[in-house]
Amino acid sequence: PQPLPCQFKHLSLRSAWVRCRHPPAMEVLNLGSRALRRYDSSSFWDKWYATQKDVPLEWSSQLNEDVMRRVKTILEKVPQPEEGQALSICELGCGSSNFSWLLKEEGYDVVGVDFSQEVINANRERYPTIRWECADALSLSSHFGPGTFDCILGKTLLDCFMTRRDAAKAIRQLLEQIHTVLKETGRLVFLDRTSAYHFIGRGNAEVLRIGKRGMHLHILKPVTAKKEEDVEAAKPNEEKKQFELDLPALGDHLVTRSSGGTGVLVVWTVDDVAAAAGLES
Repeated sequence: PQPLPCQFKHLSLRSAWVRCRHPPAMEVLNLGSRALRRYDSSSFWDKWYATQKDVPLEWSSQLNEDVMRRVKTILEKVPQPEEGQALSICELGCGSSNFSWLLKEEGYDVVGVDFSQEVINANRERYPTIRWECADALSLSSHFGPGTFDCILGKTLLDCFMTRRDAAKAIRQLLEQIHTVLKETGRLVFLDRTSAYHFIGRGNAEVLRIGKRGMHLHILKPVTAKKEEDVEAAKPNEEKKQFELDLPALGDHLVTRSSGGTGVLVVWTVDDVAAAAGLES
């Protein structure tokens, strides 16, 4: 199925026209009543991008001056490198967006990462001065060393991850991988059409208005070893018990804990995946 088209809109930050589209409709497998989204399949994206030729696309919403201004404000709070050097930024799940190009134009050292070799090849031809790498977001540490990036940006990345049946598990693994390749003073920024706060459980969240549509901005930073020690020291010494229910329909999404010896079970549908991955607000 063809993606739903949005109107063409001129991006004032650059002299080019950029199409805006919603993510492609799900690829339906012949499994009776079961329809599986294949956003987690690199071959699905390879086939889809092959049909788009050499046209840049912005998923869900355009990038505009307000978005870029907010992103720059976030980056200004990251400890700056030595004079003559630029902040190292990774656009994770870059697709054929112009985000990396706009960041490069601002003077940042940018690496665009996507697990579709098809779109990476197209990006290398379109913007040869930018470094493009084909890598799975769930195995970043296999491609980049610890503390490689000052900031990792993902635009509509979590939108795709939330379509997975193992969304909570996959997002936890994603955050763990990001934590490994992000510097201790770095920032992690997600910009998505749908909020993923119920999966992540912490971080600074806000809504950016892009035209008539709101995009959810989520900002996190690594928890340093010192802060982890402080958190452990602040915890009460009493024994805590945790109970997990074996409900296949919910998988990792539901956790219960006993409440203060009262016999009451408190139920969460949040996995605190950010905390487990060493990220904080």
